[in-house]
Amino acid sequence: MDIRDDDAEQLREWSAQSGPRANRAAMVLMAADGMPLTEVARRLRTTRSTVTAWCNRYRDEGVDGLRDRPRQGRPRVIHDVELVLRTLITSPNGQAWRRWSTRSLAGEVGTSNGSVARVWRRWRYRSDAPGEFQLPLTPPIPARIVDVVGIHTGRHRLVAVRTTGDPTVPSRRLPVVRTDAAATFVARVLARHGSALHLIGADAEVYEEPEVRALLDANPRLRAHVVTPDFDWLDVTTLALGIAKATPSPRHQHAVVATVCQFVDALRRRTTPVTWVQDTACAIPARRSA
Repeated sequence: MDIRDDDAEQLREWSAQSGPRANRAAMVLMAADGMPLTEVARRLRTTRSTVTAWCNRYRDEGVDGLRDRPRQGRPRVIHDVELVLRTLITSPNGQAWRRWSTRSLAGEVGTSNGSVARVWRRWRYRSDAPGEFQLPLTPPIPARIVDVVGIHTGRHRLVAVRTTGDPTVPSRRLPVVRTDAAATFVARVLARHGSALHLIGADAEVYEEPEVRALLDANPRLRAHVVTPDFDWLDVTTLALGIAKATPSPRHQHAVVATVCQFVDALRRRTTPVTWVQDTACAIPARRSA
């Protein structure tokens, strides 16, 4: 049997893994090399009819035919933002030096490589330049997010983040905040974490509120960003949290994805406003006496 040119790498990658799909890929590769199906079955400890069935499925459907069929019951739905988060903070087989391809990630999550490619295009992720990925913000954040220090889901929605290279800058004297909930949130973040931060808003209107505007004017190191139209603020918040919590440990990468997605899903289901500010206050160096 013949292997399609663009399938060879995917089949070799799968065959190097473990589990049923690895065996199926190995069956196809061995058969393509001219090995008798009886010998393939013997080596893989299965039956000739099983080898024949999987080779026929590959011939008819390509590599997608080697994936597990959906089982009875409602299949798990994986949202676009989870695909992006997995792309950014996990790696194939936990090997940090490897990058996902559309096919390998599709096989990991049980979807089609076309679906992964569509999501990557929408979020402007390039597998050949993963370090250039940026959240869809205006203006863009130029550095990597290292911490999420506050989330506010009132009438206006905001998330406050810190990036690499942001120094600890004490907040300047804060204007008195009387009424606006978003301004109260920003003031709390400034008081605890200093002003070298980025605010990500769901819309630009929040920055037009007089008290929020006063806080921005008083703290020039506090930078304001808005989620690009057609993208969801909670999706962007999901990625910000995931990037901040990313770990090089393969054992914990998928746990981070699950925890972050569950947390944001809970926010999405909330019908009342939520305001959270990280408790750890920023370290402000003591002034030396003259």
